[in-house]
Amino acid sequence: MSAGTRVQPLIIGAGIAGLTLGIALRQRGIEAEICEAAPELHPLGAGIWMAPNAMQIFGRLGFAQPIIQAGAEVERVALYDSRLREISSSSLARVREKFGFTIVAIQRAELHRILLDGFGSRSLHLGKRLVSIENHLAAPTAVFDDVTSVSAPYLIGADGIHSVARKLIRPAALPRRTGQLCWRGLTDFDLPREFRRCTVEIWSARSRMGIADVGHGRAYWFLVSSGIVAGRPRPSDSIAELLEIVKDYDGPSRDLIRATPVSAVSEIELTDLAPRLPWSAGNVCLIGDAAHPTTPNMGQGGGQAVEDAWTLARCLAEYPEPAQAFHVFEMARFKKVKTVVDSSRRLGALVHSGWPRVRNFLFRLAPEELTMRAMERLYRVDSLV
Repeated sequence: MSAGTRVQPLIIGAGIAGLTLGIALRQRGIEAEICEAAPELHPLGAGIWMAPNAMQIFGRLGFAQPIIQAGAEVERVALYDSRLREISSSSLARVREKFGFTIVAIQRAELHRILLDGFGSRSLHLGKRLVSIENHLAAPTAVFDDVTSVSAPYLIGADGIHSVARKLIRPAALPRRTGQLCWRGLTDFDLPREFRRCTVEIWSARSRMGIADVGHGRAYWFLVSSGIVAGRPRPSDSIAELLEIVKDYDGPSRDLIRATPVSAVSEIELTDLAPRLPWSAGNVCLIGDAAHPTTPNMGQGGGQAVEDAWTLARCLAEYPEPAQAFHVFEMARFKKVKTVVDSSRRLGALVHSGWPRVRNFLFRLAPEELTMRAMERLYRVDSLV
């Protein structure tokens, strides 16, 4: 990628948000270039649940069927206590009937591969780690750590939760801690029949575990605990630490963790960012986790990134001035994003409140119709209309 001014818009970050935006822009006749910090693209991450809001957009972009074939469609979502007594269970048949899709559980690496294949390599530039952005009111110039710089008519920061682009727009924004650690793993595992085609969460007093079949004989799991301090000395045997957390869990939890190689387990502290505008300044705009990182409690981090990409591509195709398109984009997306980020944070706090009997009682009382209406509001994509 040569230095200088480019005719094409520039996207920073080749994750779910950046690649989806590049594909959506191309569908509307706008060719963009993507700069990615990593020098090489390797399969990363464990699993992800792509909700029906994202799947509807992937359907419009032509990627729904490859994603479904690479993953596993979910027919039911279920909550259990640590003794595998049901707290709640909801069929997704009504969701599929209304939106044409259900949740798809898929390996992140497979989803990334499908999007990379869809965007192609011609306009993808690796080893371009953003350092700063200059001249954002006119033709933004991206400055990279290899001492190159590129100017573009506008620039989109899709560079994730630790976004460099965000420093231009919200320099004082600091991640909010939750006091919760999350481990994720992916492994070959034969789940019990009742765990297949189902997203399962098992709730204990101060921890919870999610399990999903991601297809092709593989299982994805995550474990969240509020009883371990971030930044502690890492144990020599991390699997033993996890097994101690789930020692009172019935079902496949312990066997699933034992079956996972240590190299396939990641650990992060759950954080988010208070949902506030602006997401743009001049001819620079943020999307996805760069704009509004959220906790994963509602399974919507990827879904909201995909909605961002679709909506922003539509705005950029309809409005001649990038700054105007960015403003319309912010107005179109902020209300829903704020609802997701705030609701996800409250849900995480409730689940880890230390009152498991009260929590479980309240969730058992929730009417099925109320749950389904909440799902339908979450999965509706207004910009598809």
